Amino acid sequence: AVVSTQSGHYGRGGKKPEGTTCGSFRFVNNYFYGTDGTALAYHGTGPTTLENNYFKHNDWTSANMIKWGGGMATIWSDSVNDTITRNTLVDNGNGVGIRPGRETTISLNKITGQCFGFQQNDGSGIQLTVKPQKHSWIENNWVMNSPKFGIRFDGERPNIGYNGTVIGNVAMMTNGVNLKGDYHSAINNFVVDSHSHNGHEQKCSLCVWKTVRRNLGVINQHSTVVGNIADLANGGYVFKEINGKVRPVLNPDGTRAVWPIQGSTIDNNLIGADYNELVNDAEHLDFRPVKKSAADTNKVGPYKRSSRFYWIPGRQEKKASEPVPPTGSVGVPADRRRHVMWLNAYNCYHHQVYFGTSEESVESATPSSPEYVGDARGSTNIKSIPNKNKVIAGNTYYWRVDAIDGEDKIVKGDVWLFTAV
Repeated sequence: AVVSTQSGHYGRGGKKPEGTTCGSFRFVNNYFYGTDGTALAYHGTGPTTLENNYFKHNDWTSANMIKWGGGMATIWSDSVNDTITRNTLVDNGNGVGIRPGRETTISLNKITGQCFGFQQNDGSGIQLTVKPQKHSWIENNWVMNSPKFGIRFDGERPNIGYNGTVIGNVAMMTNGVNLKGDYHSAINNFVVDSHSHNGHEQKCSLCVWKTVRRNLGVINQHSTVVGNIADLANGGYVFKEINGKVRPVLNPDGTRAVWPIQGSTIDNNLIGADYNELVNDAEHLDFRPVKKSAADTNKVGPYKRSSRFYWIPGRQEKKASEPVPPTGSVGVPADRRRHVMWLNAYNCYHHQVYFGTSEESVESATPSSPEYVGDARGSTNIKSIPNKNKVIAGNTYYWRVDAIDGEDKIVKGDVWLFTAV
């Protein structure tokens, strides 16, 4: 189904219709484009599944606001035990991408350009208010290229949330990951390139706060922070009561003092290291650890070295999609490009891969052509580049992935390209 209207709500204006009770449902393979307001808002007793949907350019005037700073989201839920998985959100205007209900699993979503146009003051790609944090599970999402936080838990004393898990996510070129509350877990995330985006806050990528600004109630004393990669991490600005007023504390050089990152278990994190030395090629979406690097040796970050599977979030299409490196990439490091990866086609478990230096030859190639480099079965979505096609700096390479559906019909893929340095 395609939705492109003034309001795309399930319900009435994002509010529960009076005298009704909504149960559970599945919302799969829908496309939302250009809704002026929240694209999808729903209520239910759960469990509800939102899977493999696409949201682009919704709430482009920020019309749906329940308070001056925003308050809604591209996807807004007041339900329980939901699963929000494999959705793609691209350049939506609302300050928040996904605002879930209680005890929700949010996995394998790709969120880029949230708050496109920077029309709202607050927000995050994935944002949980206080009650939804309990037993929430946020895993294997990419949140990128947004002036808002990537993932955010709200609250301050005495009203805080507990027991949320943020595991194995990528947040890059956002305001970072910001966790308030207690007994939370931040495990094996990759959070970088945030400091240039959040000058209004404490300039950290991975932010596990001790206090919330001038509220001196302590939080996150029982949280877990393990196995993360971040270019900067801390526990927020230091405030103290001085002469009856709560004031920020300054360092001797006049800069604002910050707390160290908070938690009862803080271990095996790589903070402040050059992440380009830790992962293969973050610029071109290859977050696998460099062989024998600290990320590889210590099993830090959201990916493991593998020759068979590389998780890529977002909606699956009828044909293979989401190439890594992305098509049109330039500056791909030749010495680290030994594989190509892609997102398998929807409900397809057999793919054929072609690779070469001629666009025309790759476009017309068949399994009997020299450009054919083999097939990939099951969940496999990685193919080694053969020695005869070893990537050399200065060359442009073309490749294609065809999907074979359950009826053995070939769904021909697009020709992708990248240029190596």
